[in-house]
Amino acid sequence: MGNLLLQISRSIRSEKIAETQPVLDQHNLLFKSDLVSLYFDLENPVLPVKILTPEYTCFLLGNFTFYNSYIKKVEVKPQIRTMEVSGSFDIQELFQNINGVYCCIQIHKFKNIVNVITDCLGFYPLYIFKDEHQLLISNEIKQIKTLSAKPFKWNEEAIHSYLYNGHLISNQTWFHEVTRLRPASEYVINCNTFIVNSTYYWTWSQLRHLSITKSELIELYAEKFKQGIDSLEIDETLELGLSLSGGLDSRWIAYEAAKKYKLRAFSFGHCLNRETQLAQQVAKSLKIEHEALILSTSDWLQQRLQAFWKVDGLLHLGHLHEVPVHTHLAKNYPVYFHGFFGGGIYGNIFECNQRINPSIANRHFHFGISDNQVSDPFYSVHSIDPYIIDQKIRYQSAYSIYLLSSYCQLLLPFYNMDWMELNYGVDEKLQINGKFYLEVLNEQLSAELLQIPWQRTGITPRCIGLNTFAQSIHLPAIKEKCFQSIGKSRHFVNYNLVDPELNSWLTHFDGDFRELGLNYKPTTREQKFRVLSLVLIMKMMERNTWDVI
Repeated sequence: MGNLLLQISRSIRSEKIAETQPVLDQHNLLFKSDLVSLYFDLENPVLPVKILTPEYTCFLLGNFTFYNSYIKKVEVKPQIRTMEVSGSFDIQELFQNINGVYCCIQIHKFKNIVNVITDCLGFYPLYIFKDEHQLLISNEIKQIKTLSAKPFKWNEEAIHSYLYNGHLISNQTWFHEVTRLRPASEYVINCNTFIVNSTYYWTWSQLRHLSITKSELIELYAEKFKQGIDSLEIDETLELGLSLSGGLDSRWIAYEAAKKYKLRAFSFGHCLNRETQLAQQVAKSLKIEHEALILSTSDWLQQRLQAFWKVDGLLHLGHLHEVPVHTHLAKNYPVYFHGFFGGGIYGNIFECNQRINPSIANRHFHFGISDNQVSDPFYSVHSIDPYIIDQKIRYQSAYSIYLLSSYCQLLLPFYNMDWMELNYGVDEKLQINGKFYLEVLNEQLSAELLQIPWQRTGITPRCIGLNTFAQSIHLPAIKEKCFQSIGKSRHFVNYNLVDPELNSWLTHFDGDFRELGLNYKPTTREQKFRVLSLVLIMKMMERNTWDVI
């Protein structure tokens, strides 16, 4: 079964419908009543937390770590992971005091009502389906498809988005019958009528620019980040892992976390590349043990199929870099820091301090006839970043974190709501091309770390002006294009090495793609990955298995 399944059934059900549904794993049953069943994979790296309030039985699910400040307010019994809250229960306060990717299911004790509450940015994927007999919510589309007695129809606009954007958009899923839940939302489900109402408990409109000096802003920015690491509820005697790259996000994490925790770092790539070499320098400077994990390029497609199936094909095959080392990470780094959702902004100098509008949205995404959703009040702030995060990060790189969360407990210092709200409270004119972020790091990192080049530009972080100029002229992309032209790469994965096999598989499945009747001819490697991924996920969904080649 999937990691999470909420099944709400009508009190009078068709025997035929009931007979078509597979028997669910009773070992993963968290809650059962006449109408509601809640299942969660208890082999997940982080066990659920049961929260008892006067009105609700709540379950906090996903991959998360509490902050100390919140833990002190409630009694946590590790053997059963149960909280008892005597008074009112503030879901936003709870979410601001945990780190990770998660959701909350609340089951009313006296009424046939269930609330499903998503995390603030919606990085923990949840999907909903309902018909006249049942309502299903799961974090895997395939689970819903398996439990439905009716055939699903493929969503043509989702296929369009996948081919032209590399990911889905606007709450699409592969099927018309299934929708993705919105971020920062509370869905109230009436179990008798299947009526679902939703409201935002948080929106980006709550952000406010701070009227303080730049030096005070830098100090506060760094302090919030440090607090997010120092206040994690973690045994300080435990050796923690650290995913270390040649970038600045993991470098800052390493510098701050090494002050309090015992760390062991790792990097991976197809060879001892520039990224790994820079990571080794950072680890040596901080006296952290470092392991280089070499990724094999042989049978790369077969290595990725199960992980691709796990994420419902929504993260295409070209993004599943670290899949071959997942088992090794689970065994050797069961709890580790990850630099996902690092600092800075996505908008450029022409888009900063603007609310998203149709013109800007169309510059970033292909919509076809899909709703661009730019009028959604969730994005009511003078920044395009909330929209980019929701339409791209939520549908792409967040799936990598979701996949990793099946193997290890992840610590995500940058997905800290206090710090994130501060990051987006900084005037975007200060943040263009990473200038403000570099200024913060120059105040915080040691002189030795500042002399180690940044993998993105090849320039040391100490040189703020050179780094911002290099990014303004797109020097990293130009460098990579030059390397690609001679069959090399500046990154930790050189996909030139898999091109022959990629082309071979495209030839093998050419007939399958032609049958779709799509006017799309892939020319770049990225486009080829999208086509191959689309063909394979359609085969997997049809056969209900990852083993399709």
